Amino acid sequence: MHGASASEQKGKCNKIVVKKLAGERQDSRGRLWEVGFSDADRSRYEGIALIKSDDNRIIELEVPDQGSRPVMIREIQRDALNREILHVDFREINLNQPIKTTVRIDYSGHSPGVEHGGILQVQMHEIEVEALPQRIPSAIEADMSSLDLGGHLLAGDLSAPEGVKIVTNPEEVIATILTPREEETLEPEAEAADEGEPGLAEKDEAKPLQTE
Repeated sequence: MHGASASEQKGKCNKIVVKKLAGERQDSRGRLWEVGFSDADRSRYEGIALIKSDDNRIIELEVPDQGSRPVMIREIQRDALNREILHVDFREINLNQPIKTTVRIDYSGHSPGVEHGGILQVQMHEIEVEALPQRIPSAIEADMSSLDLGGHLLAGDLSAPEGVKIVTNPEEVIATILTPREEETLEPEAEAADEGEPGLAEKDEAKPLQTE
């Protein structure tokens, strides 16, 4: 693995200096740089906090023998047990060309439907957008204050910041307020299905053995 140091720059980019790459490759969307992290790296590497702060942050990656390049995080691999960062793929970007990526949906506001006993069912936690890299928001707000019992919120109901286009199908349901009756109807059906299979097993066990 490698040793590295990082420092923040003023402006829209933050700089990470990488002394050694774990790999480099090209795909249909551009160049990728792979950076691995050992236990020693994580304990002293300030860039870990930068990587954790925002998946859509623009980072200035100083690559050995290649100079500084604007990049964004493509993928983060974590340890299955302690969730520590093991490996990060950075994608080179063109600051003058729009890119597509996913951003978090922040649900806000008090739904009248929930206050009247409804159940909030969230179907989507992220939404796909297209924008210039420096215009990509960290999240898009979903206002729940107009949702009553049985109401639903569509991707098309969301308001994107200036210069940001929502790519997700506008008819896609992102959240619903279920009525208590819908919740009660679902539970007995699920219980009946669960009780049906053991009943068959009990019948088989009760069947007498035939002897000649």
